[in-house]
Parts: sequence; structure tokens; C-alpha cells
Amino acid sequence: MRFCFRPGEGDVGPGPSRTVAAGLPQVSGHQPALDGMRALAALLVLVFHVATETGDALAPGAVGALLAGGDMAVPLFFALSGLLLYRPWAAAAIDGAPGPSVRAYLRQRAVRILPAYWLVAVVALLLWSREHLGSPRAWLEVLTLTFTYDPHPWWTGTGPRGLGQIWSLCVEVSFYLLLPLLAAALAALARRGPAPRAGAAAVRPGGNPVP
Repeated sequence: MRFCFRPGEGDVGPGPSRTVAAGLPQVSGHQPALDGMRALAALLVLVFHVATETGDALAPGAVGALLAGGDMAVPLFFALSGLLLYRPWAAAAIDGAPGPSVRAYLRQRAVRILPAYWLVAVVALLLWSREHLGSPRAWLEVLTLTFTYDPHPWWTGTGPRGLGQIWSLCVEVSFYLLLPLLAAALAALARRGPAPRAGAAAVRPGGNPVP
């Protein structure tokens, strides 16, 4: 069964009445239910990196295998980012309203990430990659978070020394840039979907369907 939400009855954002699948969670900025999952994922990543530096993650046996498996939290972070960042576009598609401002979205992402990252990147290059300080290619790849896509890297491992863990941020930033395009494509598919069935029921405030 599908339920028709009237404006002001727990829906999110501007727009006319909308039709959503029963049980669809309401969209809000903070999702308390995910806090524990995010904390666990952060702890697993921390333990993995510490165990890698100490060599414990390479030890034989169950403990070593368990510590080495901490990197499985990285895909979990990717999934959480995708869920939380896409939700405003999903809400707009459900409402039949315009999506979030792409310019504001990209500006917010850039302000949140780039200043701190650029500071770390410059310090890492000055400390451990001095032989590449005169290379425009090295600076361009590091500052634009594209070094992980270099088919002929000038560094070894997962990234320049001091920035090896940043490969995951490179992937995240690529997703940030693609998200508006993916959201637009999914919204277009949603608009071409089947019309609501005649048996759709209106929902009163509080979530109870109208008989």
C-alpha cells in the first residue's frame, strides 16, 4: 500500500502533497540511529591503522586476521556518506520539488574538507616529498585529490608519504562530484515510474492511514 502525505504532516521540504512508500523514514539532518554505527566504523579504522603500523595486523592467527579486517569499515563509511548525502535529493524527488542547490552543496563540501586537507597535504609534501616540490604534477595531483588515479604514480604504496590514508578521501570526493548527476538521473527515472494506485490512502498527522 502507498500513502499520500499532505503538506505539513511530517514531510520534509517545500512542495505539494507527495506519495511515498509505507514505512519510508523521515528525512532530517541528523540520524541518531547511525551514530553507533559511525562510532564503531571509526574505531575499526583507528585500530586497523595502529595495528598496521605496529605489525600486529600482519601477525598469523585469528587476532592478526581480526585486526587486518578493520579496513572493512571504509566501505561502511562510503555507504553511510552515500545514504546521508543523497537523502535531500531523494526527498525532493518524492516531493516533486527541485533538488538542493548544486552550487551550495559543492561549496559546503569544499569548505568542510579542503582547508584542513590542504594544510595537511602541504606539511606532508614539505616533510617527506621534498624531491617533488618542484613538480607541478605532484602539487596538482595532491591538491586536487586525484593522485590515487595516477596510472604511473611517483610515489609507492597507497599514496605519497604521509598521505597514504587519503586515498579514501580521493574516492569520497569523486563521489561528491558525481552525486548531483546520479541524483538527477535517479529523479528522472522516478518521474517515469508507475503512477500511484487508486487504492492509495491519505495519512493523518501521527502516521495513521485515513480509512
